[in-house]
Amino acid sequence: MTRHFSWPYGHQYESAWGPVTSTVNFCEMDYYITPYIAEFINTLTNVLYVYLAAYGLVKALKEDKDSLFVLTYAIYAGVGIGSVLFHATLKYTMQMVDELSMLYSTSMVLYTIWSFQLAPTSRRILAGALVLTLTLLTVAHYLLGDSTPQRVVFGCQIACVFFRTVFLMRTQVEDEVALRNMKKLATVGATTFVAGFALWLVDDGACGWLTGMREWTGMPVGFVLELHGWWHLLTGTGVYCFLVFVEYLHVQMNGLQDEWEYSEDGYCVMFPRVSRKSMTPVPLKKSL
Repeated sequence: MTRHFSWPYGHQYESAWGPVTSTVNFCEMDYYITPYIAEFINTLTNVLYVYLAAYGLVKALKEDKDSLFVLTYAIYAGVGIGSVLFHATLKYTMQMVDELSMLYSTSMVLYTIWSFQLAPTSRRILAGALVLTLTLLTVAHYLLGDSTPQRVVFGCQIACVFFRTVFLMRTQVEDEVALRNMKKLATVGATTFVAGFALWLVDDGACGWLTGMREWTGMPVGFVLELHGWWHLLTGTGVYCFLVFVEYLHVQMNGLQDEWEYSEDGYCVMFPRVSRKSMTPVPLKKSL
């Protein structure tokens, strides 16, 4: 049957990057658009990661936010860039960049939420412990060529971040408006992250069926069924919402409500932000 505005899958280019060396390969067909991009949709959808990270980073620098948030947004951008490089090339070195950057960025959030009420010496001890752990995991990942330890640690990090932030929100924030906004941020962040993870599992478990459906519908409709790409879009949104949540929590816990405010408008219309109320440079609170 002839379909208007539909192009068939099937043609595969020879890779411009040589043979595939990654230990994982997702359900999307390889090199079907260009010889320079292995998984086209899985690569393209990381643009949202990079955009939101750049937006948060520019605001953090412009408004002189805590150095922790500057570094966290920078590493968040690294997650998107690393994922682009991995899905575009399917090289093991780029796979390491992609997977390890997830650990590094989550470790920054862990440090932020656990160091709020710590003395400087305790902060240095916490930072040293995280750096040592990440170093050992990086070496193990390189030597073993196995992503399992990274995935287990990443899952534990996510659980620790979730329970710690819920605890801090319930015990340290008294303002009802702030609590309502933070609960909304947490709900959106958690929902989009879990939904993205669920679609990743479906993409892995139902790859045969999804491939058949994409072949039947053709391009570009088949792009919608690239579920790992939806993982990027949904988790990119969820992670950004959670970073804003942590910024907002920082403001509330440090009594800086007179200098900083939460809003959901402005240039980044679809996404929330914590912004300075005035042009007077009053940093959130330096933690490094």
